[in-house]
Amino acid sequence: LLQGFNTGIVAGALIRIVPEFHLEARPELVGLIASSTTMGAVVGTSVSGRLSDAYGRQKALVLSSALFLTGGALMGWSPTPSALIAGRFIGGMAAGLVSAAVPTYIAECAEPSQRGALATLPQLCVSSGILLSYLVALGSLLLGGSWRLMLGLSLLPALCQAFVVLSLPESPRWTLTHKPGALGTEEAASALRRLRGKDDVSEELAQMKAGLAAEGSARPAAGGSGGDAAVSAAPP
Repeated sequence: LLQGFNTGIVAGALIRIVPEFHLEARPELVGLIASSTTMGAVVGTSVSGRLSDAYGRQKALVLSSALFLTGGALMGWSPTPSALIAGRFIGGMAAGLVSAAVPTYIAECAEPSQRGALATLPQLCVSSGILLSYLVALGSLLLGGSWRLMLGLSLLPALCQAFVVLSLPESPRWTLTHKPGALGTEEAASALRRLRGKDDVSEELAQMKAGLAAEGSARPAAGGSGGDAAVSAAPP
């Protein structure tokens, strides 16, 4: 939702931003304000995979919440165009993080029967955020509201996200991969019990372990067969 909101809200906000900062003769700066969220998203997406793999899916989402809150506060304050660009860039980084981390978290945590439906929610929320931003901008322009209010309203969903994300368990699959042994197994089982709402998750946990073991054994085998094929195909 925040990704769509921050992308769309600038269309209405620029109507007030340009005259306040006297940017009529600075189209390059106006373009930078508009595109800084997308540039931040490129950076956020490029590091999302490594961050979520190294530190966990849930921690990547917590970081995105912190960035959304920082970016929203900076956009709502913004005494200069530079501060506004920085706020939008930070919000874009957060959007890039969640664009990669959320689908991964859903895939690893959702039950198979619900995975397809849940996987459609991120795109639905992005579209809903864009629609919401246009409605907020229209209402603010008609009522004479400030552009800082338009941009600062992103703090409300950012606070909701932070509250929810802090209560989420880590992905059981990530836990089993990065914390081998009894401790990792117990943490993964605890997360599964929370996610499934039942005490007995031994069968699913065993299936998850078997799947991870099969993946681990398949990687070197695939690499070895590829190397052998290359050698046998080489000319004498």
